[in-house]
Amino acid sequence: MGIETGRRLPKAFFILGVAMFLVGLAAVGALFLVPAVWPGHVAPTAVYVVGMGTPFGLLIAIAATVWQGRD
Repeated sequence: MGIETGRRLPKAFFILGVAMFLVGLAAVGALFLVPAVWPGHVAPTAVYVVGMGTPFGLLIAIAATVWQGRD
């Protein structure tokens, strides 16, 4: 059980990192798309916060890939 759990953890972090990165990319896209579609409007503050998670998702995915490769 211990060995199996150790191998699943990097994969879970990789999936988490990729998901955070993709959601962040969608948020960054929304930041540019909202003013283009609705002139005079800005995206909600939550979209800015989610967009700032993009680099963290990328770093988590890279770290999980390196961690998984070391096993």
